[in-house]
Formats: sequence, C-alpha cells, structure tokens
Amino acid sequence: MEDPAPVPVAVPAPCRFFLEGRCRFGARCRQPHPGAPGTPDRPPAPEPEPGSKKPPMKTAAAVIHRIRWDPLLDPADFSVGYLDRFLGVVEEPFDAFCWDEELGALGPGVLAVPQHRIRYFRHRGALVWDRHARIDHVFGSAGAGRTIRDRHREPDGEQDLQQEQELEQDLKLELKQELEQDLKQKLEREQDLKQELEHDLKLEQDLEQKLELEQDLKLELEQEATQEREEAARKRGGCGADGERGASLEVLPPGPGPGQAQGSEPRRSPAAAAGGRRPEPELDWGLAQQAAENHLRLGPGSWPGEEERAVELPRSARPPRPTHFVALPVTDPRLRASVAEVQDHLVGQDPDVAAGLVPPAGLHLTLCLLRLAGPREVAEATAALKQLARDPGVRYPQRLRLGGLARFGSGVLYATPSPDLGDLAQALAHGLESRGLRVVQAPAAPHLTLAKLPRGSGGSLPAPEPGGRELGHQEVRHLQLCRVGGPRGEEGGYETVAQVSLR
Repeated sequence: MEDPAPVPVAVPAPCRFFLEGRCRFGARCRQPHPGAPGTPDRPPAPEPEPGSKKPPMKTAAAVIHRIRWDPLLDPADFSVGYLDRFLGVVEEPFDAFCWDEELGALGPGVLAVPQHRIRYFRHRGALVWDRHARIDHVFGSAGAGRTIRDRHREPDGEQDLQQEQELEQDLKLELKQELEQDLKQKLEREQDLKQELEHDLKLEQDLEQKLELEQDLKLELEQEATQEREEAARKRGGCGADGERGASLEVLPPGPGPGQAQGSEPRRSPAAAAGGRRPEPELDWGLAQQAAENHLRLGPGSWPGEEERAVELPRSARPPRPTHFVALPVTDPRLRASVAEVQDHLVGQDPDVAAGLVPPAGLHLTLCLLRLAGPREVAEATAALKQLARDPGVRYPQRLRLGGLARFGSGVLYATPSPDLGDLAQALAHGLESRGLRVVQAPAAPHLTLAKLPRGSGGSLPAPEPGGRELGHQEVRHLQLCRVGGPRGEEGGYETVAQVSLR
C-alpha cells in the first residue's frame, strides 16, 4: 500500500510593508520579515492554575496620579509610551503631556492622549509599568510586589531610606499643622456666626418690645383723646340725657386752606335748623375726607383753631398711621443757606417760632406715606423703590427749583417746587401698591416745609412777602425711605432706612 502524497504547505508571503521599510509592528508582525534579525523568544508566561483569577492591576490613570502628586517622585524622571494611530508606539517625556484639562477642551498643538492608548511608563529608562506585559513596579500590583519606592532604596537611588522617612515625617507634620489651622479657622467662623445670630435675635426682640410699647402708647393716646372729645361735647351740651357717644360727633370743616373760602360754615341737617331736640349729626364724608388729607399732608396743628373745632371721624374713616415715608432730600448747600436766611428772618420777627423751624438735615419733599409692618416689608419697599428707579414709566425731574413761599393756615410755611411733583408722587404710590405694599397717602402737592409750629402752641408764623425770593435749586439724585417718629440724628435729620440712586 503506497503512502499518500504529502500535502504542500502554503508559505505566507513576506510583509510588503517590511519590504517598503514602513512596517510598524516589528517583531510582532504576523507576516515574515525576510532578512530581519531574529528576536529572542520571550519566556513563556506561566499558565494560571485552573479556576484562578489574575491579580488586579493598577490603571494608567492611577500611575499618572501617583507620579503627579507623590512628593518623592519627580515627573521629569518619567516617560510615557503611547500608541499613535499613524506612527505606532511613540515615547515622550511625562511633562510634555497635558494632564489637567479634558481632551475636548484642548486645542491643536497640545499633546494629550486617552488613557486607554497608554502602553507603558519608564523611570530613568527602566520599564516600571506595561499594560500588555502586566508589569507594575509603581504600586506593586498584578503580583509584582516591587514598588517605585523600592527603586529609591537601591544603592544607585538618589535618596536612601532615612531621607525618605524624614521627608515623610515632615510631610505628615505639615499636613497636621494645616488641618489644625483649618479647624481653628472653622471654629472662629462658627463663633462669629453664632455671635451675629445672637445679635440679630436681640435686635428682633428689642424691635418687638418697641412695637409693643408703641402700640400700648397709641391705645392710651386714643383713649385720652376719646375722653377729651366726650368731655368737650358734654361742655357744649351736645350729649343727651342718655349719654350716648354718637351724639358727641360733630363734623366741622378744617380752617381756610387752598380752595376754601374764609367764611365757610359747617353744614347742618334740616332738623337741626328747624329747632327742637338736636338729632344726631349727619356725617359729611366730603369734609371728613378733606380733613383726613390735610392731617396727613401737613400734620396735626396745621390749620388755625383746629384744637377748638376738633374734627372727629368715625374709626372706619380714620386713615392708618404711617410708619415710613419716601422723600427727596434737600442737600444743596446754597439752597440750605437760603432756607436758613428765611428762617433767621422769621426768628427776627418772632423769636417764639424758633421751636418750629425745620433743621437743615431734615429738609425734604415728601412723595409718599407708607405703613410697613416689620423688617420684611421694609426690605420689600426698598427693592420696589430700586425697581421704580429704573422704570421708564416713572419720570424723575433732573432738577428742582424751590421758591414761592406760602402758608397753610398760620402754622406752616412751605415752598413749592417747580416742576410740580404730583404726578411723580402718584406714580410712586401706584407702583408701591401694585407690589403689595400699603400706601397711606400720596401728597397731592409735594412741598418743602420750612417751619411748622407745634400743635397747641398758639403762635402764628409771619406771612411771607408777596412775590418772594427764589430759594435755589436741588439736583434730584436719590430717593430716601425714612422712618416716621424714629430717633433724629445729631443735626435733626430723619432716620434713613434706605437710599436709592436715580442715576
């Protein structure tokens, strides 16, 4: 029986890239390289035992982090081998790479590679980490057991073991000091915050106590005023036998003011004019509203004989008392000097009016009266004024001219501004109300008060000269939110809660 003919074995063709001198795989190429020097065979890798797993190996990212942040390692001693898609495996110094930024954030000309394309790391020419060979002499993972610090302990290393231990002790001491300093600063900040919180709580408690005292004082004043009115009504014989309080209400018009004749008389019901028993008076709501507006615009005691007439309103018709007001401050030195000259002239004519002069720091033009409940609404009012200062629908004059002295009754001397600020006051009142704030009253004609006699003083301000002099001009730069009845400054100015710039 004859042997079968041998089957010819196909010989692989030589690598054409090697023949052209541009094969990038070298000894790892699967095609033969004719004439190439032989490479020594690598020792066969030990076969793992059945059922065993390979030990874990640190990643390239961990090696990069170790080289960058280990104080015992110098990044200049390391080089990185990575796979270039066109040139093959390329080795560059570690410092030539950008490790801080994301790849997508880098521009052209910056050397950076993805971590999965890093093949090996070298330390002073010696291989210390290789992905394919699973070599890790940086951390000693993958079963190597030898770390980068072992290389420093070798005789040819730059540092011996004693120097390394001293450096580690110094680093630990510095780290401990930094931690103690951070802890100390944190405790100081907590103590400061605690003190600020206690201070704020104390201020809130003081404010609540002050509000309670003001409320109690307000109730006492209202009770005293009610008793005085009832006593005055009894003296006039207006109280019937049954002593009902409703019979003591009598509405009389305010004293002569703008738009009212000197000889005006109070209205009477037909029954009272006919005679007989005096019925309950009919409340004239027009006069009541006018009296309320005069009270808010000029304050108590502005009209002559107000104490004797004592215009009384039912509780539902009384406007709430304001707590704050919006004003244009008078800061021009020349204008203040002109006001001081007028005030000196008044004192020269009657020294008793000195108590009613408005100090220079208190000169202002009131635009709006508000009733704000607590610091929260004060902050909301400040924010609303800042918005209105930038609102193109609210027009602010650049400059005011003050002149034209006039009197309200005989107790208030004021100067009228030009241009008129009535539209501005209405716009501010509407803007504040639309933002949920309570506006008590917007003066129909804002003015500058120079002198105002106290209520019940019985004095009278001299009448201004006809065609009086012009006081001066005031640049409109700020709006001020001031507190009603708050503590005055040393120069007599109102307590300013907030100031809003208009430019």
